[in-house]
Amino acid sequence: MKEAVPPPSLKGITDTNDDPKHCAVCFQPFPDGLYTKTSSTKICCGKRACLECTLSGRVFVNFGDGRSRCLLCGDITIGGGIGRLKKHAKKGKPWAQFALGLYFSSGRAVTQSHFEALRWFRKAASLGHPQANLALSEAYLGGEGCTRDLDEARRYAEFAVTLDSFMRKAADDVLFSVGAEYFKSDAEDKAKELLTILAEGGHGTAQLALGRIILWDEDYECARHWFIEAMLQGNLPEELYYFACLYASFSCIMVGQECEARFWFRFVSTRDGMIGVLQPLDAKRYEAVRRDLRNLRTSCLVCEATLDGATRKLCKGCKTYCYCSRECQKFHWNMRGEGCHRNECLEVMTLSRRMSSQVKNTATRSGEIYGIFR
Repeated sequence: MKEAVPPPSLKGITDTNDDPKHCAVCFQPFPDGLYTKTSSTKICCGKRACLECTLSGRVFVNFGDGRSRCLLCGDITIGGGIGRLKKHAKKGKPWAQFALGLYFSSGRAVTQSHFEALRWFRKAASLGHPQANLALSEAYLGGEGCTRDLDEARRYAEFAVTLDSFMRKAADDVLFSVGAEYFKSDAEDKAKELLTILAEGGHGTAQLALGRIILWDEDYECARHWFIEAMLQGNLPEELYYFACLYASFSCIMVGQECEARFWFRFVSTRDGMIGVLQPLDAKRYEAVRRDLRNLRTSCLVCEATLDGATRKLCKGCKTYCYCSRECQKFHWNMRGEGCHRNECLEVMTLSRRMSSQVKNTATRSGEIYGIFR
C-alpha cells in the first residue's frame, strides 16, 4: 500500500495545521468545491478531517461527560470548546477566526451577532483565508452586519477564487446572486458584464439569465445561443430547464429556425402544468410558438397546397415540415443556400444526440433566476 504523504500547506493559511484541501488523517483530497460539506474542523487544533474518518472514530474520542479528546493533537475539550477557539482566534490563527465568525453568524454557543461575525471574518480574510473572503462576500450581498455593497460582494468573491480554486463553484453562485441584484437595482450594464463572465465560464443559470436579458432586448440570435448553451451544459435545475426550452424555441422561431424550435418546444409541451406557472408574457410566447408550429402542418411547404390527415407527408428527420407529395419533399430537401432543409435536419439530429447524453442536476436558485425573468 502506498504510504500517505502530507500535502503542502495551502497558500494564505498561516500559523495553523488546517489544510482545507486534504484530510488530516488519511491525506485524501476533498471533492472539488464541496470540502466544506464533507469535512469538519477541530476547534482545538484547526485540523480538518473527512466525514469517513470522523465517523470511523479516528478523529476524536467522546468520554460521555461533556469531554472529548482530539486524536489529531491530543487535547481534551470540555463542552463546546468555544473558549479555546477564542484563544486561537485572538492569537491570529485564521482558521479559528473564520470558525468563530461562523459561530457568531449562526448564534451557536454564543449570542448571535452579525457585526461580531463580520469582524472575525475580516480578520481571517486579511490573512488570506479563502472561505472568510467568501463569507464577507455573502455578508455584503445580504447586508448582514454591514451596509449592503454589491461591488464589495463581487470583489471578495472573486478574490476567494484567486486564493483557492476549490472555491470556484461556491463563488460563482454568490457572483450570480450579485449579478441578479445588479439587474434588480437597474445596474443592467454591470449585470450583463458579470453574467457574461459567468456564462462564458459555463455557469448554466447565468447563461439562462443572460439569454433572458438579451431576449428582452430583442437580440434573438444571441439569446438563442445562450439558451442552448445553458441546456447543453446539463446542470440546470429541472424547473428552469423547461423555461430554457421555451425561450430557446421562441428565439428559434424569431430567427426562422422552425425545425430547431420544434425540437425544443416538444420538451415544454409535454411538461404537465407548464402553462399554469408561466407569467403573462411567457404564456404569450408559448402560444406564439405553438401557433406557428401548428400552421406549418396546414399546407405544403413547397406548393402551399392545403393538407389534411390523408394527404400530409411529414419529414421523418425533423418532424416539422409537411408536404403534399414525395416530389415536393425531395425538391425541398435538395435545395441549397440559406435555409437548407438538409442542414436543418442534421443540426436537429445532432442536438438530439447531445441532449440524450446530458444528465440534469436538480439543484439551486430557481427563485433568483426567475426574478430576472420579470
